[in-house]
Amino acid sequence: MELIDFLQAGLFSIGVLLFALAGGCLFMMLTVEKEHVKCVVEKRIEFGFFGGACLTFLGLISYVLA
Repeated sequence: MELIDFLQAGLFSIGVLLFALAGGCLFMMLTVEKEHVKCVVEKRIEFGFFGGACLTFLGLISYVLA
C-alpha cells in the first residue's frame, strides 16, 4: 500500500511539473518576439507542439491517477 501511495505521489508531482511546463511553453509561444529568434513562426510551432505534448502526457497521468 505504501508503494502505491509513493507511486501516486510521484505521478502527481510529475503532472504538476508538466502543467507548469505546458503553461510556460504556451506563454512563450504567445510572447515570442522577432528580436530574440531567427524565425518567429518556427518558434511558435515548436513551443505550441511542446506545450501540446506536455498537456497530452498530463492527461495520461490524470487518467492513470483517476
